[in-house]
Amino acid sequence: MIELNLTVLNHTGLHARPARELVNLAKKFSSKIQIAHGDRSGNAKSLISVLKLGVASGGEICFQISGEDEAEAAEQLRQAVLSGLGESVSVNGSHPESESEPTSTPVEVPEVSTPKPRPSDFSFPVDLRGVAASSGLALGPIFQLQVTTVSSDTSYQGAQAETARLYKALASATEELSELSAKLTADGVTDAAKIFDVHADLIADGALLDQVKAEIDAGKRATKAWADSIESYATELSQMPDPILSARSSDLRDVGRRVTGHLTGASHQMELPTEPVVIVAEELFPSETAMLDPNNVLGIITASGGATDHAAILARALALPAIVSAGPDILKQANGTKVLFDGSVGTIALNPSDALQEQAKAAIEKQRARNEALREAAKQMAKTTDGHLVEIGSNAGSLEDVQRGTENGTDGIGLFRTEFLYLGRDSAPTEEEQGSIYRSILEELNGKPLIIRTLDIGGDKVVPYMDLPEEANPFLGVRGIRLSLSQLDLFKAQLRTILTLPDVSAVRIMFPMIATLEDWSKARAVVTELQKETGVTDIKVGMMVEVPSAAVLADLFAREVDFFSIGTNDLTQYTLAMDRTNSVLTAQLDGLHPAVLRLIARVAEAAKAAGKWVGVCGELGGDLDAVPILVGLGLNELSVAPPLVGQVKDRVRNLSYTDCQKLAKAALQQTSAAAVRELVRKH
Repeated sequence: MIELNLTVLNHTGLHARPARELVNLAKKFSSKIQIAHGDRSGNAKSLISVLKLGVASGGEICFQISGEDEAEAAEQLRQAVLSGLGESVSVNGSHPESESEPTSTPVEVPEVSTPKPRPSDFSFPVDLRGVAASSGLALGPIFQLQVTTVSSDTSYQGAQAETARLYKALASATEELSELSAKLTADGVTDAAKIFDVHADLIADGALLDQVKAEIDAGKRATKAWADSIESYATELSQMPDPILSARSSDLRDVGRRVTGHLTGASHQMELPTEPVVIVAEELFPSETAMLDPNNVLGIITASGGATDHAAILARALALPAIVSAGPDILKQANGTKVLFDGSVGTIALNPSDALQEQAKAAIEKQRARNEALREAAKQMAKTTDGHLVEIGSNAGSLEDVQRGTENGTDGIGLFRTEFLYLGRDSAPTEEEQGSIYRSILEELNGKPLIIRTLDIGGDKVVPYMDLPEEANPFLGVRGIRLSLSQLDLFKAQLRTILTLPDVSAVRIMFPMIATLEDWSKARAVVTELQKETGVTDIKVGMMVEVPSAAVLADLFAREVDFFSIGTNDLTQYTLAMDRTNSVLTAQLDGLHPAVLRLIARVAEAAKAAGKWVGVCGELGGDLDAVPILVGLGLNELSVAPPLVGQVKDRVRNLSYTDCQKLAKAALQQTSAAAVRELVRKH
């Protein structure tokens, strides 16, 4: 047995996300791993057990590791804890003084992402006070949100049958969480989407499931065993003195209700508003917040909860003003009662006078006008101060994503992820189904370009009905274009659908995960074959640059392709040899690393020499630190999450192309991503 004593250095301690990374790392080893803090101890492979330790930054923990791979486990755990478990670490016991000037790659940490009070220019008499949770003024009628549950359940069917029911419910709930996470990711709220990844881990928690199964074996129905176990853990967490940890009790109860719904066939009926209102509730679960339509929600007030609750974090991600912990009096207000509140400072006015309402409307309109000016400006193409044009497109995985892009002023769809058409179903979409979606998208874009990436399944995206064999390292396995070439009927059906679209001139086809010239030649030959079949002679076909080999050979590829689009997420992970799904490495996985930038520069140079178009469609395109460097490297287009289009265009309009070229040249000479970011900020 190895005993390992460490100090937790990341600035949030072992709260949800860093605890999740520790647990996921521990699960990779067969050894038994116990973790202790003070007089508490637990299984390091259980998220709930680790959360219950209540370890703050600077806290001492002790691992006891026993098993055949104990030495490797001890070393990797040591490195992970000392590197911050995906967060920045304290230096000599102190924390960065300002989040605006980090010394390393900034990493969003939802559980501590509390808003900084920024009082608006408008103040008013206060009737109630709560905790500021999401900035902004809101004025409107109250809508008391009520959730009713209609369900049924069976009698005890025996331990085996009850356990089977449990695991079926767990699988269904996990699938829902995956879809919810994917939706939020596509909406551009990536960090908030990770909340539901934590929920998925809670559902699969070993300690929780062991307790549930023990109670089932003792004669409890699966529903009762699950509900009792969830509530016992949630109650224990809610009583912890650390407000961030106690807030996780809400997540457990949200998870509990989701699984209970599948066990009982429950229908959780939440009446949603059909016109703009201020949502009032005792408490909002994260999944309820994610279901709200921002178009019909002016703001949110809850009687309980905290600014570190995941529901509050989602409100901020959705740009909805919010106050939490406003007290029980807010629940006594009748539907339709006018309320004015400032989510920046937590102040609430009930039944404001007509004069006050007019003043509030003027203040809200002033803010709306500022936001609208940004949106209007986003409808125009973005040029630097010295006249250099940069296209700003948006990424999408659905018609709704495309609509968000056009609402935000996108110049086109720089990446349409077709895999979302194949996920969450029992069979592949037909050509008719695909064609209907593509036609609706083209109609929405009204002549703007649409780059359709062919099916990119594999790695972290798995489709059960394809019955693909398990791979030891799926990110280096049969994924992207390799999968398409191995399933030609599926590939041809997708390409044929694209080629027979009525307005194919606005469409470009893009292959993912091209690693070799042979990959390109085989894929392009399939398109050529189908062009002869359909009679389509003029369509642009390009490739993603996500693999270092593709970047190194960019000059050779440039002779063949019509365009390049650089997928910086995968290019970064393959260049730095870091799994982008492993958040333990998040702080180091930065696309502004000079090694990645040099590959991007190589592709841009090859494209320019061959007279070919080149864009970026990874997350780096929406990183405001990265924008001036990408512009300076000569990228023709940046494709970003829909909500970021206006910000990125505004950023471009305030840059000099000449200065960006000098900055990019200097960035290529830096030794780290942190140095590149510091360089950008100095300029």
